[in-house]
Amino acid sequence: MKILHPETFQGNLKRKKYFEGWYYKIVSGSDVYAFIPGLALGKDSHAFIQIIDGKSHDTAYIRFPIEEFNCKPGSLDLRIGNNRFTGDGLSFDEQRDSISLQGKLTFTGITPYPVTPSSPGIMGIFGYLPLMECYHGVVSVDHKVEGELIWNGKTITVNQGRGYIEKDWGRSMPSSWIWMQSNIFKTVGTSFMLSIARIPFLGSSFKGHLGFFYHQNIFYPFATYNGSRYTITEDSINHRLQIKLENRKNILEISTPDLLSGGELMAPVEGGMERRIREQTNASIHIRLLSRDGECIFEETGESCGLEITGKMAELI
Repeated sequence: MKILHPETFQGNLKRKKYFEGWYYKIVSGSDVYAFIPGLALGKDSHAFIQIIDGKSHDTAYIRFPIEEFNCKPGSLDLRIGNNRFTGDGLSFDEQRDSISLQGKLTFTGITPYPVTPSSPGIMGIFGYLPLMECYHGVVSVDHKVEGELIWNGKTITVNQGRGYIEKDWGRSMPSSWIWMQSNIFKTVGTSFMLSIARIPFLGSSFKGHLGFFYHQNIFYPFATYNGSRYTITEDSINHRLQIKLENRKNILEISTPDLLSGGELMAPVEGGMERRIREQTNASIHIRLLSRDGECIFEETGESCGLEITGKMAELI
């Protein structure tokens, strides 16, 4: 039943070499923030909250004893210390020498990614495979956010903001990956996510991708499991990528921005948060969706785009 509810806690506190993390992205005007609660079970077991400010690229990593991680069974309802993360919002009450964070954000109009027995979420049938090192779930592709936070004395007022929630769990993140996401388009309610990775499995590895484009209440999935293909053209001089996704019905063309800036986050290796990666949260990305006969269904630029390019690009092209 957990597989059909990827938003819930997939693990247990007795596991070793295991991680699980939820990614909450908040956009309000030109302000972009990501809050990542989770836990790492390994040599240095602990719970954590990571924060990234998309404007300044400032980041914070707040550690907690593993005993301060609590999750309500069967639902997305996490408590880490005095902080709470649910499908309906976030609340913080954290006061330390290095960081102060208080306040509450409320979510409405949650748009979940479809889950069915034959395709339990964004991973499709791959979600049923045991022994994969990393699993991925999308909780809400778009929703409205309201509220106020105070981070180190700075008041963050979110009015008519937009939000997005996804998550990862398993032993380790892939050796290399590209990840991008935006739900800030002129056409409100439109959302896009793509992940391309070198995926370890049973002593070997394979290139795989999963993603979606959501527009006017229609999901357009592009993933290895449904037979879609991708090509990447790298512009090394301008540090940009052109990505083309194709399936039997549609073509999705993506143009990324400059790939150099971003804030530093921690990522898991064998359950331990030991790897440093960089993420942008305020990039612009151009999207064009076509039918197979060449009709343009959608073309806009997505703002406040999350973007990670990690590991060796040669493993993915």
